[in-house]
Amino acid sequence: MKKTVLTILQNYPLSAVKKIQPIAIGWVNKNFYITTDQGDYVLQRLAPVFDERTIEDIALVVAHLNNKKVPTLKLTKTKRGGWHHKHDGHLWKLMQAIKGETHEEIRSDKMAYEAGRALGEFIQGMKDFNSKQLKNPLRLHQTAQVYAAYLKIYSQLTEQEKNTALLSCFSYIKEQLPQMMLPESLPQSIVHGDPKISNIIFQGEHACCMIDLDTCMLHTPLVDIGDAMWSWCGQAEDCLENTFSLSRFKEALRGLTLSLELSADEKKYIYQALQMITLELASRFAKDIVEDAYFGWNQNKYSSRSQHNQARVRSLVHLSLDMCAKKEAIEKIVFPQN
Repeated sequence: MKKTVLTILQNYPLSAVKKIQPIAIGWVNKNFYITTDQGDYVLQRLAPVFDERTIEDIALVVAHLNNKKVPTLKLTKTKRGGWHHKHDGHLWKLMQAIKGETHEEIRSDKMAYEAGRALGEFIQGMKDFNSKQLKNPLRLHQTAQVYAAYLKIYSQLTEQEKNTALLSCFSYIKEQLPQMMLPESLPQSIVHGDPKISNIIFQGEHACCMIDLDTCMLHTPLVDIGDAMWSWCGQAEDCLENTFSLSRFKEALRGLTLSLELSADEKKYIYQALQMITLELASRFAKDIVEDAYFGWNQNKYSSRSQHNQARVRSLVHLSLDMCAKKEAIEKIVFPQN
């Protein structure tokens, strides 16, 4: 892979490359930290679900955020003046690095507050962006479509599975997910699309910026909030005893609403968004148990992608049940005056 990376980098106006370091974070894209005489960069190989339009959209989003003084990684053009390079069927993009680190989990309530603030600044900064400029048709969190796809493979899941705990999870997702879908009437703006904690650069406990903008799309900000909070306030995505931290949620929401304006109607659906995104992802992990094709998996811990996805499904269903038990407490945090 190092030889391939060096070949890709020859297409960019860089000085001598001193070091190439794989970044072992992310389920879909491949990332490399590049050190040169002139500065540091992040090179990313995009997954096949993304095309050239994705990178063109990223350039527009970055330009808009720069105008708003919202920090993010800046794209670097190739020697030919394009925003990407194509090699062996894969798209690559190069970005100027921002000093800091990324994390797989939130380690403190302070960190949760900072993550919320960074996400809030991003969403608020994109509220006046003209969504018609975006060309990439890829849209995440189309929950009705995700659920329909889950129903299509449901019989395969249940017929081949003997584990009663997993069968119970599959049934729970089938029953609960349609009840948690958000109304289509909610206001929409450009959202990040994948605000997991590893998509935020930190300097210590200070959140610097959101990264990985290839999933930006028009949607209700509640999908970003739900997507962020399940991962920030839960435990590892394969933890079988996954629980929801109320203190982390309280601080993350406080940071978020410091910079993001949410209506009372939007706040009313925060709990529902938490559940919808959690169960939507659980259904996608379940689907990949059958298809065995999409999500990355930990080969040091599991014998197969399917086994890792089984643990993920059980983890997220356990998290959903815990959030259900804490529903009243969650809503008191959202509406403390009630």
